[in-house]
Amino acid sequence: MLILTLGAACNFEIKENHTNISSIESKKTVITAHPSFYNTPTRIANEILSDDLSSSPTMTPLINSTPTTSINPMKTIIAISPSPSKSPIKNIAPVISSGKSDSQKIALTFDQGVAGAGESATVLDILKLNNVKSTIFVTGIWAEQNPNLLKRIVEEGNELGNHSYDHPDFTKISDEKITEQMEKTEQIVIKNVDRSTKPLMRPPYGAYDNRVLEILGNLGYEVIFWTLDSTDWRGESTKESIIKHVTEKSKGGYIIIFHGYLLKTAEALPEIITNLKQKGFKLDTVSNILGRK
Repeated sequence: MLILTLGAACNFEIKENHTNISSIESKKTVITAHPSFYNTPTRIANEILSDDLSSSPTMTPLINSTPTTSINPMKTIIAISPSPSKSPIKNIAPVISSGKSDSQKIALTFDQGVAGAGESATVLDILKLNNVKSTIFVTGIWAEQNPNLLKRIVEEGNELGNHSYDHPDFTKISDEKITEQMEKTEQIVIKNVDRSTKPLMRPPYGAYDNRVLEILGNLGYEVIFWTLDSTDWRGESTKESIIKHVTEKSKGGYIIIFHGYLLKTAEALPEIITNLKQKGFKLDTVSNILGRK
């Protein structure tokens, strides 16, 4: 038998208990709940059952919340011990949409989809001229079609991320297809620049769900979302509207998404960079604003 004591700071102490308790089945756990138990995370509270499994307490285990069913402090609660899981460990990909809010760093990120090179070379020229390092998410098709631009991205100090092979909505394709999309692009990038895209990826259309996150996590990726959409992809957006939107809305720690092949993005970028630098922001890669490099 195991005795699990939930301490005041939700720390756990597990003790072996070899005492015979005839009223308790051999494969049960004795859990002693301190008053602070009421503030434990949902995943813990949902696992706690009373002696009568059909009348387990309903709780709202949020910070400073009160349980909807009162439980006396230090009451011993009996819960069935979970049987060992036979399924593989799930590695859920984290979703990251910003760096530290008190930072003066901002990440300009660019998605390279399946529309061709477009203004990608011009965008790289602007970044290099202004000594700005960026994170660029490439599809496998784009990388295959533009190996020289892919090499420039790396040689000029920018960071690479995986954006799938041909830009499907991951929530609408099978597990196997998602894996194929990610691994195919990874191999293309490694072959051309001897650089892995891991752990950074951005799902096409920004679309993901729990299933997608589990697959990506098991592949070793994390989802890099964004804090601010530049709106450059919208048909009605213009160079002027993009500049106004980005320069007025940007704050420290922001991850901003652009599309590197668009003409209006290339036209707006110089003024955006100048404006943000004048405000004291440092423009850097995602990894750097997250404090990893």
